[in-house]
Amino acid sequence: MSPQLLNCQAIPEVTVTACLVWKDWPHRVHPHGLVGKDCSDGLCRVLLRPPTNPRHSFSNLGIQCVRKKEIEAAIERKLQLGIDPFKAGSLKNHQEVDMNVVRICFQASYTDSAGRRRQLSPVLSEPIFDKKSTNTSELRICRMNKESGPCTGGEELYLLCDKVQKGGDR
Repeated sequence: MSPQLLNCQAIPEVTVTACLVWKDWPHRVHPHGLVGKDCSDGLCRVLLRPPTNPRHSFSNLGIQCVRKKEIEAAIERKLQLGIDPFKAGSLKNHQEVDMNVVRICFQASYTDSAGRRRQLSPVLSEPIFDKKSTNTSELRICRMNKESGPCTGGEELYLLCDKVQKGGDR
């Protein structure tokens, strides 16, 4: 993932912060955290110098999942650190959180000539789905009873799949 700052050549230094948020509006802070180079406390921070290099590559990022009983504490810790790019605040009930899908939220900030800290509008990645979850993963055929059949149809074919959610809509 390589976010790029545009039209910022006049700003000497910009801090870019990446954190995880909910897939859907109001994009609350997600309890899961980012891990990897330049990451701590579940978020990644890098300092860019737009006049010479307005781009950064976040490589080898991972997502550290939290357990259900740690959801509220993880969110509160992030809010205490000032991580809330959409000012959505805390959640009322941890059951609301979709633990199987996140977005990465990128936010840039800089100090203007008057010494005030300015934040640019947050930018979101596409949704990132947990491939191991039965709710979001693609079904994989592990066995079937036939390899071929007549083009006129009329024959039953049995497919056995991995990771089928019990009582699901699939």
